[in-house]
Amino acid sequence: MVEQEAIEEAEVRELIRTEGDLVYVGHPMYGEVRRTTCGPWRLRRLRGQVASAMGDAPPGTSQAVRRGLLWLESDLAPDADVLLPAAKAAGSLLDLELAHRLFTAADAAAASPRARVPFAYNLFMMSRGDLADAVLDSVAGTGDDGTGVDDGSAAYLNVVTVRAATLLWTMRSPEQSRQVIDEALATAHGAHHDNLMASRAIQLSLAARPRDVLAATAGVDHRRMDPFAVTIGLAAECLAHGELGRSEDAVSAAVECGRMVGLNDQGRFLSLYLAEFLTFGLAAAGRIAEAVDVAQDHLAAQHDRPAPARVLAGEILGMALLAAGDLAGARRHLTPHPDDGSGDAAEGDSFPVATSVYRFRPLRAQTLARSGDLPAAQAALAATRDDRHPAYVYVTSVEMLAEAWVAAASQRFTEARRAAHRAAAFAREHDQLAREVWCLQTAVQLGDTGCAGRLAELADRTSGPRAVVATRYAAALASDDPEGLDRVSGEFETMGDVLAAADAAGHAAVSYRRAGRAGRALTAAARAHRLGAARGAAPSAAVAAAALTLPFTHREREIAVLVAQGLSNREIAEVASLSVRTVESHVYNASSKAGVTDRAALAQVVRAVLG
Repeated sequence: MVEQEAIEEAEVRELIRTEGDLVYVGHPMYGEVRRTTCGPWRLRRLRGQVASAMGDAPPGTSQAVRRGLLWLESDLAPDADVLLPAAKAAGSLLDLELAHRLFTAADAAAASPRARVPFAYNLFMMSRGDLADAVLDSVAGTGDDGTGVDDGSAAYLNVVTVRAATLLWTMRSPEQSRQVIDEALATAHGAHHDNLMASRAIQLSLAARPRDVLAATAGVDHRRMDPFAVTIGLAAECLAHGELGRSEDAVSAAVECGRMVGLNDQGRFLSLYLAEFLTFGLAAAGRIAEAVDVAQDHLAAQHDRPAPARVLAGEILGMALLAAGDLAGARRHLTPHPDDGSGDAAEGDSFPVATSVYRFRPLRAQTLARSGDLPAAQAALAATRDDRHPAYVYVTSVEMLAEAWVAAASQRFTEARRAAHRAAAFAREHDQLAREVWCLQTAVQLGDTGCAGRLAELADRTSGPRAVVATRYAAALASDDPEGLDRVSGEFETMGDVLAAADAAGHAAVSYRRAGRAGRALTAAARAHRLGAARGAAPSAAVAAAALTLPFTHREREIAVLVAQGLSNREIAEVASLSVRTVESHVYNASSKAGVTDRAALAQVVRAVLG
């Protein structure tokens, strides 16, 4: 564009600096001054010169976006061959507003399915489902659904798949979304059929049907499929294997999916889901350090991405940190709902449909409950229920576990255990074996003694250390085995689940005390307190029981704590699902063991012991 001498003179005067073939402004202010002193018409001409000189940019890159934006704001005639790749690249980088500008210009330059289908997809990503539907209707009227491409394969983004996605997420109608894919599959064949099966796989994943996911992807031929469809299908397989407790298979699917991510314009967006699914699969299996590493690496890779991508990556890390028992870290990364009253800061005010954080909200409610912030936890759980998205069936048990921990934070332990069992039952009904293990482990942490048999079955059917350690935990608690509980505490800590380690140590302290081994009880209680306090956890039921030196049974301790909170016998009966007479009996027995004669004195003793 300019003579060599001009470049040399500008470099000597430090107006520019060069690195190889690249030229940078010497200081940002120099560029700002030049733009300010240029007239708008000269700027339009110069932008056109630069855009023309740049030539074609690699697909999906920021260079393609820059060229398209320069072209759009220049004196050059709109050119869909420049604007459309720029729009797709902006969309893949999650700069959806800029993508919308570029798609609009590309559509005006060449109103064809080639431009309009990805335009509709971008509108879907922006949660503008009604506008996306209108664009798709205009394409459907042309007789070209956007499926065909020049090399004989088929494009994944077409009228059917984008309409199904719009119905699933923005229109919140999973049934209609499945119907759209069903109707298309009835006549599809070859590459188009296999691409549609990728859509079906993601529908099944979100619907909590992991075995059906693997059946759907088993017969497809990746060689003839659109790379975007292959990536989506592999991401769905990664989640399915994680749900089924096959962590090694989840890792294998993630590795293969990772290879495909860079082969399509939407690859960077799909890496968000892949990181989420792999992090879950590792954490659920008990490979917690690996899960945290995956989530941290993914967050670091988003440093120059738009806010929604960084926020979602933070949510994924928050999920991993919660699994590790790092409540302070989880609370920092799991985005607060405006109604939860926690006052925590969040980056970004709104999220496109692709980065919706709904599915992480139950994890935040759980984090708040286990941190002892009960009002905020209750508000977060209520907000989760209000925001419930019908597409995200696969996280239903996560919401139920949040209910369990909120109930436990309210000292409603019977209700908490029931919620954990409801979560486990849901997971079992949907073949979510890894989630079922996690739910049953939670029930054990809350004092349930009847989970060992089912956990043993799951340990034989899943991989990773969690099911094995949880089985030992349940068996040791059921048999009142203090040494076994002590060992399990160490195994949980090694596994990375520090709060489970604290609860097992708390149960060990109580068991040692019942066996008359005061020294070991004191050591286990100190360990339980240390593990929980180090992660910012409020004393759980098990840790609190370790501190309660009175020789109460599990039920007597629960009743005594509720008495200390000022509940009447009738209120305790409702909370604990017992008769008033049974509550009275427990209060009498606890008072006798504490050496007092009335409820007020019992409450005073319990408050003194618990601090």
